[in-house]
Amino acid sequence: MLLKNLKLSNFRNYIEQDVEFKPGLNIILGANAQGKSNLLEAVEYLSTGRSYRSTHDVELISRGKNLASIAVQYFIDWDNRANLQNISIDFKSIQAEGKSKNPKLEKKVKINGATYSTTRNLKGSLCVVSFKSEDLNLARGGPKYRRDWIDNLLSSIDLGYRETSNRYNKCIIQRNRLLKTIAEKGGRYNLSDTDKEQLRAWSRQAASLGAKVTKERLKLLDRLRPLIEAYQEKISGKSEPITVRYFQTSSDEDPESTENFDQSEDQLGANWNETSESELESRLMGLYKSRFNEELARKQTLSGPHRDDIVFCLNDLPAKNYGSQGQTRTLVLSLKIAELDLVSNHLHEPPILLLDDVLAELDLYRQNFLMQEVANRSDMQTIITTTHIDAFQKNWLTGASFYEVVGGYIKEKISC
Repeated sequence: MLLKNLKLSNFRNYIEQDVEFKPGLNIILGANAQGKSNLLEAVEYLSTGRSYRSTHDVELISRGKNLASIAVQYFIDWDNRANLQNISIDFKSIQAEGKSKNPKLEKKVKINGATYSTTRNLKGSLCVVSFKSEDLNLARGGPKYRRDWIDNLLSSIDLGYRETSNRYNKCIIQRNRLLKTIAEKGGRYNLSDTDKEQLRAWSRQAASLGAKVTKERLKLLDRLRPLIEAYQEKISGKSEPITVRYFQTSSDEDPESTENFDQSEDQLGANWNETSESELESRLMGLYKSRFNEELARKQTLSGPHRDDIVFCLNDLPAKNYGSQGQTRTLVLSLKIAELDLVSNHLHEPPILLLDDVLAELDLYRQNFLMQEVANRSDMQTIITTTHIDAFQKNWLTGASFYEVVGGYIKEKISC
């Protein structure tokens, strides 16, 4: 896959920008706050349909403007320059009359001429793997970072999973509304027959869909696990073996900090394939029953894949609690390169790799490992941002194309 052209209009600090990228390594230079990350954010948005830096998409529009757009041209099977694809998104901020806050946003998405009103159809089109400083939260952050990571990866390679996940999330919203209604009417002792019937129906649907989501996550982790283990062994020199564990959380305790970590009932165990979808569904129904009073008190569903966790252990200890800074960086590097391999195998060609100032987060040894992996994939297009070129070794720069960003304007440099 090859990103050929990117056009931005009123996106972040880019008023009008048209940039052509080259095969191989593209290095984007610029001081902080000039727009390097904004550029990669635009590319990733066209791949995933969401911004990792903003809660509200209206924030993507340049200050003082109410219209913005992003557009790309990219090749699939770019060695043959075949299948030139086009994606564009138009953003329009609509201010409600008499209101000064929270403007609404209209989006119009075009994919090869077909028009859509949401970004859901973007998944599976332009495929990228990104590595940015925020990804260090995969090792040291809360469960949501790891859930989002596995769900985004699954959605990019399995369109059916995206639909199942969306249905599950909608089901949980409905079940939560029902729990709130029951709680406000007096709780379990004032349950009407209608309440019981609705609760039973929503619980069964949530358990069924939740089991499907969990099973797909486990299947993907099974594919990722040997890749993660192999890269972890390469980088750490066999000194920090990694294990991956999945916790179908049944309490609010952090599974990584429990005293009986290895004996926790929440842990599904290493032989994930032995856990059937029906067993996962039955377990969820049991959790709904056992935690019903607590769910009513908090008016929300407390068990299911929206609360599960993936725990990465180094030498059998949770990395989040016991890993050093260097160990967590090695772990995340292993995860991201394993992700790159998995997506490449799925596409039968490399995705576009986006590296947003990550060399600053790595020591020299890990920098060398990452850049050697980039060099080994000569058919992969990589776009990397950095504040200065001094951190790059000369052998990393062979054949690279250079760009400079200043104040929301990017231009290609002949040399660096």
